[in-house]
Amino acid sequence: MSAERMEIIFETADRFPGQIAFDVSFRNARYIDHANAGTAERLKISADIEKTAEREGYEFIHGRKGVDGEMMPIQRFISAHPHAAADPRPIVDAFRDQGYDVVVRGGYMNGEILSFEDLCSMSRQDHDRATREEAAYAACRAAERAGRDAAAVLRLKAAALAEEAPVTAQFASQDDRNAFRARQARVRERETGLEMPEEEQRAAFAA
Repeated sequence: MSAERMEIIFETADRFPGQIAFDVSFRNARYIDHANAGTAERLKISADIEKTAEREGYEFIHGRKGVDGEMMPIQRFISAHPHAAADPRPIVDAFRDQGYDVVVRGGYMNGEILSFEDLCSMSRQDHDRATREEAAYAACRAAERAGRDAAAVLRLKAAALAEEAPVTAQFASQDDRNAFRARQARVRERETGLEMPEEEQRAAFAA
């Protein structure tokens, strides 16, 4: 089954200087549309998007007051911490690691947030090269993730086998070994007696 596509639309560097801002489009609807839809499924989608963004250091900003005091709509996730403002790749990787087929749009180009002027000045060759490099980076990350997942499965299997393996007792002497075997024999005798039908148990005790 193919992964569902998610678009992350980054603002250019000149719109929010010193910060990184983006919106998310999933199933042909923006984050805020999912949040406002009112259905359980779409509320879960919006909650998953919001929690992922928060873990990576972003907060959703509905709007800000302009110089005239009027509220200007923003409706973007904006970096709230220095580490988030320094690098856009972790948030892209976070959604990819959740299994989405992430497509990046807007000001993002191969791990960097460019200004509108820089984007417009790129040649077709530069654009294609950056796109190829981003695809190679994403493929490498996916391979690393698959390797980690496979290693985790092997560790779980090894742990399960270890739990199922019989415990080997270490004895200091032959007398200790004989005493342990005698205790095992008594336990087996009790277990066998408990498993016997009640009539046979009475007969055994009577004898």
